[in-house]
Amino acid sequence: MKIYKNQINLNISRSFILIFICITLVFLPFSKLCSKSLCEKNTIAAGAYHSLALKSDGSLVAWGDNTFGQCDVPTGNDFTSVACGSYHSVAVKSDGTISAWGLNTNHQCDIPDDGDFICIASGKFQNLAIKSNNALVTWGSMSVKGQLDVYAGEDFVDIACGDYHNVGLKDDGSLVAWGDNTFGQCDIPPGDDFVDIACGVYHSIALKLDGSLVGWGRNDEGQCNVPSGVDFVSISAGTYHSVAIRSDGTISVWGDNSYNQCTVPTGKGFIAVTAGSYHNVALRSDGLIITWGKSGG
Repeated sequence: MKIYKNQINLNISRSFILIFICITLVFLPFSKLCSKSLCEKNTIAAGAYHSLALKSDGSLVAWGDNTFGQCDVPTGNDFTSVACGSYHSVAVKSDGTISAWGLNTNHQCDIPDDGDFICIASGKFQNLAIKSNNALVTWGSMSVKGQLDVYAGEDFVDIACGDYHNVGLKDDGSLVAWGDNTFGQCDIPPGDDFVDIACGVYHSIALKLDGSLVGWGRNDEGQCNVPSGVDFVSISAGTYHSVAIRSDGTISVWGDNSYNQCTVPTGKGFIAVTAGSYHNVALRSDGLIITWGKSGG
């Protein structure tokens, strides 16, 4: 197994430890639905071939493919959450506004003017955001599959985007999905006990309140064959693979392993993980970022 550490010689230090992590991972699933306005703040994100991270001082750093300027992060130290599309990047600021940069051929970087956002998710060409009143906003283009359609209501607490589909988590623990459903990626499982969601290109996965996982959609690489257990606390999904953190701080990965993206790094202490197209980025409790999979991200 080859693990890529600090791929562009970034001396990534303890500053990446998320300052607002004040609960243990064991209790994370149970806390997510305790507040209607609580939306997961992402400190790391991965696109097709680039990666983005939020430092504890509120500034940003990015590395990997920069063909479209997706790694040209804006200055400032007031960012609170990040996300990556395939070739663009977005970040929420503390004042509720959003910055976006990178490929803009489909208006994915033409951000709304009204601000007041609390979290963000990005797909291939679309972005999905939750406002402070827990309503949804989408923008971008190529809405040929309906991924820019917006569910009404002010009860969303988390969101995830695939290439052409979206999944939303409501404050009652139920899920909704819309957009491309060619592979059943919008055929959400029943129940109102979900606490986290993630989307790959054509599949979706969810974390339940009891710490177990469920997956649906395209499964030709086994990306929906979730591992057993009730000790999962965080999830993410790449093109044809999925990744999760367990309560003991170890990582599980399954699905396509063409670029060793499922060759799990050893050790414990992981507190966040995100999947790009064919690579993964993980944050340890000591502030070290580890990447593995296809080089370039």
